[in-house]
Amino acid sequence: MPACTGDRSRRTAVRPSAGRERAAEAARREGAARAVHRKSSSAGLWGCWKFGGYGSDAEPRVEIVRTAFRRAQELGATDALVIGDTPRDILAAHEAGLPACGVATGRWSIHDLATHGAEKVIATFGDIEASIRLLLG
Repeated sequence: MPACTGDRSRRTAVRPSAGRERAAEAARREGAARAVHRKSSSAGLWGCWKFGGYGSDAEPRVEIVRTAFRRAQELGATDALVIGDTPRDILAAHEAGLPACGVATGRWSIHDLATHGAEKVIATFGDIEASIRLLLG
């Protein structure tokens, strides 16, 4: 039968320190930026912008949206459209004072995203030209 100290030392060995917890959280957030790059690249959209808002920028989504819009303003933008695939993305856009486009590529349907207040909703970016016309028109 193992001694209690052995049990505790094993538990301690696998319990991350506060610094490791922060590093793990930062890695998770950076993974979100990589996912955005992968998704937008596969849709042919990655070259359409020079910045973004990511989980590594802030914890609350509204702050991520505000950070991205500040970056856009630094490049001369005066307005923006937030593109997201969840109702929380739509809410964050509105809390930041910006309109939202819902993209039903995840678990949320076109109806769900429209019901949560998205000004525009599309099923996919599969047809890039049609998507751009809808977003700009």
